[in-house]
Amino acid sequence: MEHEIKAALRDYRQRKPELPAFDKIVSVDFNQDRTPALVAVCSVNMQTLQFEMSLAEVGAAMMLYCQKNHVPLPRKGKKSLISVDGAPAFVVSYIWHNFSNIRIMLVDENEAVRTVIKKLMKQRDIESIIEVDSGLKALSILNNSKTFPNVIISNCHVGNISGIELMIRMRENINSNINQIPFVMLQRERNPYEMNEALRMGAEKVLLQPVSCDDLVGAVLDACSMNTASH
Repeated sequence: MEHEIKAALRDYRQRKPELPAFDKIVSVDFNQDRTPALVAVCSVNMQTLQFEMSLAEVGAAMMLYCQKNHVPLPRKGKKSLISVDGAPAFVVSYIWHNFSNIRIMLVDENEAVRTVIKKLMKQRDIESIIEVDSGLKALSILNNSKTFPNVIISNCHVGNISGIELMIRMRENINSNINQIPFVMLQRERNPYEMNEALRMGAEKVLLQPVSCDDLVGAVLDACSMNTASH
C-alpha cells in the first residue's frame, strides 16, 4: 500500500504546483479525524521537508491515482477514507444491503467461467442466477419471462451473437422490462475498442477477466442502483 500512496501523491503534485516539489517521499502519516489529515515527510536536494494535505485533497489524490491506473471504483457507492496502518484507504458502502434479492442472468458459453462467476456471487449471498450459454437463448428466455433479472452479466463473446449484439437487441426490445436491464460486460482479453463500443452501447461496466469478487459485486451493485424502479 505504501508504494501506491506515494505514487498517488507524486501524481497529485503534478496537478497542484502549490505543493512543494520533492525528490522522494520518506514517510506518510494519515488520520481521517485530524486536521491536516495527512502529513508527509519528503526529501529535496538531500534535505527533508514536511507538507500537509486536507482530507479532501487526499481523496482527490486517491481518485486521480485510481483513474490513472484503471483501478475500478464503484460509481454509486458512498466513498470514505479511513486510516490503515497510517495510510489512507477507500471504503465503499452501499444502500442495497439485501444481496439475496438480486437476480442475475449470466451469459457465457464456457461452463467453467459460469461456475467461477457463480462462486464469486455466492460469496455475497447472491444465489438467484440464471445460467445461459448463448446470446440467442438469453433473448428467448427474456422474451418468454414474467420475472426479469436485475442485471445481466455477459461475456463479450457468447457464441452465436456477441455480448454487444445481445445488448443492442435488448435495447431495441419494446418491452421496458427487457430494454432497461443493466449490463455488466466481461472481457477475456483487454480490447480497448471492444470496451469502448460496449460502454458506448450502454454497458454499465466492462471488466477484464479474471475478475475479483469485490470488483464484480461492486459493478453489479452499481448497475442495480441505476435501475431499481422496474424490478
